[in-house]
Amino acid sequence: MSAPSSPELGAWSGEDDYSSASAKEWSNLVPDADLDVDLTAMATRFQRGARVLAAAHNKQLKHFAGLGITGIADYDTMILLRRSRPSGLQISEISESLRMTRGAVSNRIDRLERDGLITRTSNPRDRRSHFVALTPTGAHLAERMYTAIHAVDAAFFGGLTDSQVLQLAELLSIVRGTRTEARALMKSSLSESS
Repeated sequence: MSAPSSPELGAWSGEDDYSSASAKEWSNLVPDADLDVDLTAMATRFQRGARVLAAAHNKQLKHFAGLGITGIADYDTMILLRRSRPSGLQISEISESLRMTRGAVSNRIDRLERDGLITRTSNPRDRRSHFVALTPTGAHLAERMYTAIHAVDAAFFGGLTDSQVLQLAELLSIVRGTRTEARALMKSSLSESS
C-alpha cells in the first residue's frame, strides 16, 4: 500500500520507543503486579495513534470550514447521507448510525440545511418525520471531503501491506466486539472497589 507523506502525521514518529519505554517503566514501578508490558505498549500506541489520526482528520477538514463544515461530526453525517438511499434517511436513522442524540443531529441538520448542503422532504407515511438527503452541492462536497480524509488515512497506514490492512481491520472488529464485555468487567470492578 503506497501512500503520500503527510506532515500532520509527524507526531507519530518515535512512538514505538515511547510506548515500549513507558510500559517497561510501569513494570518496574509495580514489580509485584502481573503486568503484560506488551499489552500496555500496544494500548499506548493505539491511543496515541488514534489521537494523531483524529488531529490529522480535523486539520484536513478545516479546509472545508468556509463551506459549512465544522468538524468530524459534520463529515460523518455527510458521508453517511452520501452512502444512503436516494430518498435519504430519517433523523432517527442518522442518530442511531452515528450514535448521537436526536437533538444533536437535528441541530447539525438545521445548520447543514441553511448552508445548502442537505434538504429535507416530508415522509409520506408519517407527516411528523422527514427524510434528509444531500443536495447536489452537498454530495459533491462529501466526495471531496472523503477524498481528502482518505489521503490522510493512506499516509497514516501507508507502511502496511494490503493483507496487513485487512488483518488490522479484522483485529479491530474483534476488539470492538469485546468492548461490551470489558465495560461490564470495569463496572463490576469499580463497584467492588467502592
